[in-house]
Amino acid sequence: MSDRLVALLPVVQAALPVERGRLEPLVALLRELERPERAGNGYTHRKERERRLFSELDASLFALKRAGHAPVAAQLQTLRGVFALEASLRDEAWLNRQLLEHWDLNANGAWEPSEIDAYHRQVERMMVLAEREAASPRWYFRGEDDVHGPWPLTRVSGQRELPPLLVRYGSQTGWVRVADLLR
Repeated sequence: MSDRLVALLPVVQAALPVERGRLEPLVALLRELERPERAGNGYTHRKERERRLFSELDASLFALKRAGHAPVAAQLQTLRGVFALEASLRDEAWLNRQLLEHWDLNANGAWEPSEIDAYHRQVERMMVLAEREAASPRWYFRGEDDVHGPWPLTRVSGQRELPPLLVRYGSQTGWVRVADLLR
């Protein structure tokens, strides 16, 4: 994906020379994001790099539009959309790895039908619990590289877009996706 941004650099520079200086560091940032995560360079670090990337892209888009370079801005906006989709897919893959870590009862690194059934049963039990206890500050959330809480489930239940989080109720339940619980 960084190659597409590299290919767009001359077009952006021709439209607005000052923007090349802003976009060149983004190519290095994108290349870093494209590399697999490694120890000490986990989810939180990646999310910080993604936030920086989107912030810089947004600033460049604004500058291009303000200078009247809508076609170039449209190309950059398309790339931004692709980057956002890739970030979402990385979040989903991370969340799947975290879930499997908690539900892989036979430690084979793959979801077995019995593990999937156990997970779905847990989600159903937690849905009933959430109806009664959503306001109770006994919910723990696992996101990025840390566990947060105890907080009420209502802290995230009203959000339009749910963050990529796992949730559990005290020590009484297993971890499940917030999105599965609040569907």
